[in-house]
Amino acid sequence: TNNGLNSNYINILYKTISGDILVCTSSGIYNFDSNTGQFHHLQGLVQDDFYSAITQDSKGRIWLGTHANGIYFIDPGQKAQKFSVPINGAHPFNNTKVLNFLEDNDHHLWVCTESGLFDLDQATNTARIYNTTSGMPSNIVYCTVRDSLNNIWASTSKGLVYIDRKTGQIKTSRQSDGLLSDQFNHRSSF
Repeated sequence: TNNGLNSNYINILYKTISGDILVCTSSGIYNFDSNTGQFHHLQGLVQDDFYSAITQDSKGRIWLGTHANGIYFIDPGQKAQKFSVPINGAHPFNNTKVLNFLEDNDHHLWVCTESGLFDLDQATNTARIYNTTSGMPSNIVYCTVRDSLNNIWASTSKGLVYIDRKTGQIKTSRQSDGLLSDQFNHRSSF
């Protein structure tokens, strides 16, 4: 029987604050209806894209990252919208794979991509990029977590990165510092 799911590659299962189960796949994003056992495409989104990142922020807004069409967000009770923030005159999320999200204690959204790590200040609609030019060991950033001081730890393809939020200083740990390997994998975190 057809349950409405058009992909057998499930990338992420995510439970929202309201209890909805969202399913990110290589061919769309779905809402699972537990009463009927059916999956339904989320309206207003590209249906055949690879959905690779999802989070819900402190305002209830759902953020969705893709491999080919950038970032979307859904405000509670609203339709999905494309997110765009200009950085140095470009719109970088349209040209990279979005891999993960994290909201920090200051309500900044951290976006992990294959083109670096982006710190989005939603209040000012501005972004700061952390990449190899700014001291990162790699532009491929798989995942971020925040510590008790709101500092950011990021797993990359070439080591583990610590970002001091007060100073902006970047410190990288590698295999030579005791890690088993420099290479991390998608959503690698603790």
